[in-house]
Amino acid sequence: MLDQIGISHLSFGVEDVKALAQDLIAKGFQLAGPTEAFTNENGEINSIYVRDPDGILVQFNKT
Repeated sequence: MLDQIGISHLSFGVEDVKALAQDLIAKGFQLAGPTEAFTNENGEINSIYVRDPDGILVQFNKT
């Protein structure tokens, strides 16, 4: 994917990544990996990825 012309992903800062992940999943979005892959040893999620309708990765990071 990184050898393609154009953007590879967008990134946004959010306050509560875990709540956003739960909300996106409830609305039918799929994370770009299992929730466990984004969860640290303290049960926190600080970053997730989803794909937009065009297939571009969208990253959400804890601010």
